[in-house]
Amino acid sequence: MTSLQVHYPGRKPLTFRRIQAADSERMARLNAAFRLFDHLIRFAPYSSKSHLKDHALRLLNNAGLLPHSRERDNRILEIAIVLHDVGVFYSQAADHGAVSAQTIRGYLSDLSPGPAERDRICSIIRSHHQYVNPSDNSEEAIALRVLDCLDAFGEVGAYRFLEVYHRRGIRPPVIFEKARQSLGKRMESILNFPFRGRDFEFVKQAYNRADQVLGQLAKEARGEGENLGALQILDWFLGINWDISQIPRILWRHDLSEFSVDYLLALNSSFQDLVSPERI
Repeated sequence: MTSLQVHYPGRKPLTFRRIQAADSERMARLNAAFRLFDHLIRFAPYSSKSHLKDHALRLLNNAGLLPHSRERDNRILEIAIVLHDVGVFYSQAADHGAVSAQTIRGYLSDLSPGPAERDRICSIIRSHHQYVNPSDNSEEAIALRVLDCLDAFGEVGAYRFLEVYHRRGIRPPVIFEKARQSLGKRMESILNFPFRGRDFEFVKQAYNRADQVLGQLAKEARGEGENLGALQILDWFLGINWDISQIPRILWRHDLSEFSVDYLLALNSSFQDLVSPERI
């Protein structure tokens, strides 16, 4: 078995042990797709800490939650997973799927798929944020939309919502309410997906964790309820420029509230530990 590694500046490489293949073809394809991702965002006009390679890796990890389907071409799906958010680095639009597809289209021949497969990859990516009346309802397109929604859940999901909306200029208290509303729409869009019973319980737990964090932030921004220091979370994200690899350094501080410590510990664990099948 070969494991996929991702290198972050100044850190030891993270090994994603659930991204494995007994043959070298799949790993070569994934590594080539990630190299293309790096190339395309290197000189892009925008940046996003919440849409780097770890996002795609979590989607690849969570693909095990998808029920088996003979109709789904996982080769096509995996390339789409790696490249679906390239458009975030070229546009601040909420629906960036079309920008992603347009940006990557001319480079897909380097990954070896033929013209028909390239068209399918672009179609899948173009529709990944279309939750109502999507332009593509193929097995692969549905899978990408579901997996992308799952990464909006849990501690990581709450962080990603805040990074995205803050980058778009949305500020407290609106940022927390808007993030929570979008979280609910994501959950609603996957309610009818045929998860296995036990897996759907994990999905609901992850959704509830994100909703709890965003709900507490919204309450404190409105001046309601107990002051648990939840707004410290946003302050610290801004202080580290949304780089969650810096969370261990923050946790050395002694002025963090219990709420902040619990959330930051859980977020750091979610970022580091992509091995447990029970973690989303």
